[in-house]
Amino acid sequence: MTYEKIEKTFTDIKFAVLDYFKSNDFCGIVYQLKDKAEIVTTVDRDVDSIITGRIMKDFPDHRIISEESGVTGGGGDWVWHIDPVDNTVGLVGGERDISTSISLKMGESHIRSMVLNPRTGEVFEASQQESFKNGKKLQTCKGSLFDKSRGISTCAYVTKTKIDLARQIIGRIYENRLPLRVSGGSALDLCFVAEGKHIAHVSLGAHTWDVEAGIHMVRKAGGLVMTFNHNSLTSSMGLMAAASEAVMDELRSLLGDIRLG
Repeated sequence: MTYEKIEKTFTDIKFAVLDYFKSNDFCGIVYQLKDKAEIVTTVDRDVDSIITGRIMKDFPDHRIISEESGVTGGGGDWVWHIDPVDNTVGLVGGERDISTSISLKMGESHIRSMVLNPRTGEVFEASQQESFKNGKKLQTCKGSLFDKSRGISTCAYVTKTKIDLARQIIGRIYENRLPLRVSGGSALDLCFVAEGKHIAHVSLGAHTWDVEAGIHMVRKAGGLVMTFNHNSLTSSMGLMAAASEAVMDELRSLLGDIRLG
């Protein structure tokens, strides 16, 4: 295994995905219901095929966990987490913030990650040392949760078993009159925490393919990520919070008496 080969695979996937989006106008995208809460399009499946096809060619022994194609490949310590399109509803609706998310881990360690926003040209990348946006090093916000100059983000998707917990957390944020941004995907939200655009991110019900790349970005930008009720068998992350170290202390205090675990 050479890191040069990993780097080339990531670079080639990046350009292949960006070229795919540039060559399509995506007017009138046809979608299907994947389950009661989510939709899937041909774009999701096309991008999944681009990414997984390249990984299987370059690293046939690696395991792949993808939102669209499930678990494939080998059973070793090298694992790829892939979300071909995060915020598919936004893709269909023509929204600006959609993303493709890819992360490679060896055991519990992040090796390389990437989050692309093909509609803005933003490219977030993380190595074992640092994280970057279009080549510029990322750093989480050093301000306070309560200065209200930057918002807390949360993803709109919440699992059925976490609805009451979501009400408590969002209620506590509103009680303190803190700005809250509700998005269609956690991948970019975590990247925005890593670059200091958002002060913190809280999500309930995300899966590993949604957040592994973003978690890598935050940690290599000096931030912290906390998870509760992580279920490795279902790829569910349970409750997750991300912020700088100082803001995480404030977030813990804010949520204090709410039972998180």
